[in-house]
Amino acid sequence: MTPVGIEVNGRRVRARPGDTVALALLNAGVGFGGDLSGRGLFCGMGSCFECHAEVDGEAHVRTCMTTVREGMRVRTSTGEDGTG
Repeated sequence: MTPVGIEVNGRRVRARPGDTVALALLNAGVGFGGDLSGRGLFCGMGSCFECHAEVDGEAHVRTCMTTVREGMRVRTSTGEDGTG
């Protein structure tokens, strides 16, 4: 499978086709911010809204319910890029 390239907080990240945005963020070491307090993905099924992020300019997208696609731009509430 050819990796999918997405942009997360201005940084290029590779994800596997079919992965959710939430999984891509976790694999890249990027936090969600807000209420997660470093504990990672909470429910993973779209009922808690704790994994929300801006995706392609749309605010409050539940990343656990959104599949990655080439060129997608994601911005988390903290803006952290996982490098720091």
